[in-house]
Amino acid sequence: MIPTFATTMRFALTCLAGLMLTAGQLQAQPKEVEIAIIDNLTGPYGTNGARAIKGAEMAAEEINAAGGIKSLGGAKIKLIIADAGARPDDASNAAQRLIASNPNIVGGAGAYISSQQLAITEITERAGIPWLVQGSADQLTTRGFKNVFGTNMPSGQAAPAVLPLMEQLARLSSGANMKDVAILAVNTPGTIATADGVEAALKAKGINVVAKEVFAIQLADGSVIAQRVRRARPSFIFFSTAIAPDTKTILTSLAQVGITPKNTPFFIYGGGAFDPEMLNLMPKEGLEGTVVFATVWPTKKSGDLEARWKQRTGLPWMTFDPAFGYGHVYLLKEALERAGSTDRKKIADVMHSMKIESGPTVAALNGQVSFEASGKRINPPGLLLQWQNGVPVVVYPSDVAIAAPLKATQ
Repeated sequence: MIPTFATTMRFALTCLAGLMLTAGQLQAQPKEVEIAIIDNLTGPYGTNGARAIKGAEMAAEEINAAGGIKSLGGAKIKLIIADAGARPDDASNAAQRLIASNPNIVGGAGAYISSQQLAITEITERAGIPWLVQGSADQLTTRGFKNVFGTNMPSGQAAPAVLPLMEQLARLSSGANMKDVAILAVNTPGTIATADGVEAALKAKGINVVAKEVFAIQLADGSVIAQRVRRARPSFIFFSTAIAPDTKTILTSLAQVGITPKNTPFFIYGGGAFDPEMLNLMPKEGLEGTVVFATVWPTKKSGDLEARWKQRTGLPWMTFDPAFGYGHVYLLKEALERAGSTDRKKIADVMHSMKIESGPTVAALNGQVSFEASGKRINPPGLLLQWQNGVPVVVYPSDVAIAAPLKATQ
């Protein structure tokens, strides 16, 4: 049978309609939403940065498995990852390359150390990219930038926050008020600013600072510092640190001159003191009773977040690095949901106004999250951790504590 003109036209129109439907379906597929993570994969902070990236990846996988960004038609999150290297210049160059190669980035986070975050955010601010930082340097949110959001406690707030806790530790340890304090600090923006703030607060209260030792990161030998501290005869030590090897060098050097957490209260501020790597660097007995201040750490209110992390990675506990990485991706996800847009300015506007009071962001970042106009987090939390039986556990505040505090001296 020879097809008629009408039959041929009907067939052609049917094919065309099918092609148009297929094209429409393809066009309706939600685009990926690109989030940048610039963190350390090499250099002295490589372990910390790698964990933060793993936390970010865990969050992105969970979000995508749950249907992506609902207000954007189920758009999936795609992480664009770059190595921040070892120096601020490395981080700045990484930011410039990443932004040039990925013009559709809607937000980002990183890196581990404040000096690199300062360098990165100079670049991201000019590009109008909402950027989350975990550093404690006050300068991160005091430069008048509109697109930088800090989720940690700034150094200017940390000093007055930790002083009452130091006094409590002194009374718990000896039954007496704190006096004759030695201060040790690695010379990075956040750690030295906190150490300086603690020193000023101590002196304002009339508490004697008998020694202050500042050293460059990756300290090779702490024996000279330890000898000077021993001669000063402190009854309390405040130590502001950044990485596990430096923490080990100082603690081991002090132990060699007879100063340990068993006879002198140690109050440590900074990331290196509760890293799993510490157990590879020194015996757990040398850490027992050491108290560490943190703003982000798994608590009894964190649900199964840490359990999922440990199952995923095989690591003995979830440090603050992956908690920040995980929480930052979820925070950006929440901003995208509320903005209903990938426009950077709309996302930043939402971040300035929103308050997150429940969900994965709150579990990871230890409490509700909202920001001042400057980008500084409103009422960031404070926690005390203590090394107990080879694990740093939350001991304060009591409503989120996992264990009761041990006395720091015997």
